[in-house]
Amino acid sequence: MKVKKILTVTFLSLATLASASCGKTIQSFEKDKTQLYVGVYNGGYGMSWLEEAERGFEELYHEVDVVLMQKKDEYETSKLKDTIDELGIDLYYAPISYLQMIEEDFALDITDAVTQAIDLNGVKDSSIESRMMSDFKNYFNMGTESAPAYYAVPLGGGFWGLNYDYDLFEEESLFISESDGSGDNITWTSGLVGQPAKSVGRDGVAGTYDDGCPTTYEDFYALMLRMAQKSITPFIWANKQNGYHSYFMQSLMADYEGKSVIDEAYAMEGAEVTLFDTSKSTYEEAMASNDRKEVLTDKTGYYISQMKGKAAALKLMRDVLDNGWYDTRSDLGTTTFMQAQSFYVESKKYAKTNPAYNRIAFLIDGGHWYNEIKAYDRSYTATNYPEYAANGRRFSIMPFPKFDTSENEKSTIMISSANFGAFVRKNADQKDLAKKFLQYTLTTENIKTTAVQSGMSMFYNYELSDEQYADMPYFYRISSEIMSSDKVDKVSGLAKTTFYQNNTEYTERYNLLWLGTHVLSDGMQVGVSSIISDMQARNLDAYAYMKASERKYTASYWAGQYQLSK
Repeated sequence: MKVKKILTVTFLSLATLASASCGKTIQSFEKDKTQLYVGVYNGGYGMSWLEEAERGFEELYHEVDVVLMQKKDEYETSKLKDTIDELGIDLYYAPISYLQMIEEDFALDITDAVTQAIDLNGVKDSSIESRMMSDFKNYFNMGTESAPAYYAVPLGGGFWGLNYDYDLFEEESLFISESDGSGDNITWTSGLVGQPAKSVGRDGVAGTYDDGCPTTYEDFYALMLRMAQKSITPFIWANKQNGYHSYFMQSLMADYEGKSVIDEAYAMEGAEVTLFDTSKSTYEEAMASNDRKEVLTDKTGYYISQMKGKAAALKLMRDVLDNGWYDTRSDLGTTTFMQAQSFYVESKKYAKTNPAYNRIAFLIDGGHWYNEIKAYDRSYTATNYPEYAANGRRFSIMPFPKFDTSENEKSTIMISSANFGAFVRKNADQKDLAKKFLQYTLTTENIKTTAVQSGMSMFYNYELSDEQYADMPYFYRISSEIMSSDKVDKVSGLAKTTFYQNNTEYTERYNLLWLGTHVLSDGMQVGVSSIISDMQARNLDAYAYMKASERKYTASYWAGQYQLSK
């Protein structure tokens, strides 16, 4: 049986192992074989999917020894631009700043591997490009439709949304059977046999992932009140990684605005958008008004911070804060994402033994959280929660409720890890082998295996079999259902229009306008990293926060932060 080869050693220890003659910080293993060095970003999706591909590839090519090199921050584009040739790795699977990578010129042109049909020692498939989701194809293709050019390809990710404890909702009858949307006339249900059937949810179709979920903000608010009556804590989040709740709010913003509006707004190429009307005196009036409009270009992109979707996200979080609908450990700057995940999963146990804590319904985190905490692990579940089925406890993803002033009817969600991709080093020692291994990992069958083992929703067109679905934890199945549903719009968060070509470090457009907007008493504007902390510190409601955003995000601020077209 072959011994698994995964390196997790430091740069220093790697250097001591390197051959002085080759000058690279890597070492060989099986001397009679050709080594292919593969760098893997050790993030939230584990390694089993790539280890499986390694085994399969070496069975096809007996003369090849695939060596997986596992790290994290060192494989980010901003670090690699100075170290990539020194490390000597051939192929990377990691988050990438695509435009910056091309600007730094350290990625190989892999157009042939992406556009040609796959034929690897008898393993055949259509081209990677032909199966790529359109949003990602448009982003990663640096050429034209007739003359494509690829320097990287996408992999997969999850969603920023309302992660919730499905079992808790069933046990405490938190699902909706009937409602008029006002929040006042709701029939609650568990949805179990003998109880009222769950509503069809926002997509209007029975038997899908959103059955029984609130469709209006008024019903969502009523759900929060019902949880409080039952001593259930609605939310928990990681305050140390405050970007998590920022991305959550940005996903809610995308849902409010709708995919076409949010995509056109962040492109900054002349789309007209309707803004939160700060000339009105109240939040309700400002949201109801359609009088304030602006045309967005790379010179006026700061108006994105005034879109109504941002105000709606602020309103939801302000209600959570004002009503105490969150676990107090979310206030601690020391609470990491792993701790928040653990507190969330273990709240079922501690709610029974410790009166200081309640069961927690929602976790603010990306779709990768489930793989990180391994809440689905069958041995863990069998030991701690034997009453659950073999696939473990059920967690799910709830669509955002629709605000009454939103014109978007279709559930929309922002993809997490949209910039997770793969590329070959321009000066790789094993260019051809690296391209072959890349093709192998992205055959249809290996894409399916990756989806099943990691929980990633891959950015390609594929269908899982009933057997594969049956072998997946409930959360993974829901993620796959959302990704493949034509009732849900997915926003990738990637763009390469003029603004982003001038500011290549911004691989994900949503990082631009979601810092805090702290304004001191002397009028100075100070950027802080956490919107929630900022709201709490200054006790701002959604209307006041939007006014503060307007004071901060101005033409002069924008021009001082970013490189704009002449």
